[in-house]
Amino acid sequence: MQVQNMASQIEESLRSVSKLADAQTQETAEKLISAVAPAVELAQMKTMADIVATINEQVPDLELQVAVSAAGPYVTAKVREGNGTTHLPETAGSDASTAPATPPETKETENVTDQARLTLRLPGDLKAHIEEEARQVGMSLNAYIVNVLQSARYRQTEHTQSRTHLSGLFY
Repeated sequence: MQVQNMASQIEESLRSVSKLADAQTQETAEKLISAVAPAVELAQMKTMADIVATINEQVPDLELQVAVSAAGPYVTAKVREGNGTTHLPETAGSDASTAPATPPETKETENVTDQARLTLRLPGDLKAHIEEEARQVGMSLNAYIVNVLQSARYRQTEHTQSRTHLSGLFY
């Protein structure tokens, strides 16, 4: 499920209805749409997380995760085998480039003392956009950037090692 597309559909519906009104009402509707859009996207993200949590509770052989990339939130799935290991099933029509895979927990990400400091200069509008995405998923800016970078790194190594996985955007 791509949250931005759903929010856009709601916005378009509100714009359609507001076209029936006078110019001042249309202007008010535009302001309302701008103000409500982040809350709609956040509510949809929380709904995705609730659905994933319910499925994870009810299907012990399947592990779903909601992750966020620059394209928006997406769901990845891993099938658990009887011995506790997981593998990513190959599915017909799945495309590795659709969304980045979520990186597994590794010693590198678990070792909090093994950190490096980085100063990054970003254009103000890009930083604001990234901060908003992080806020919508309830993450700090630093944690969000680390998650996106780890996803990209994991996706890169996954493509060189294996093309079997299940991930994607739900429409």
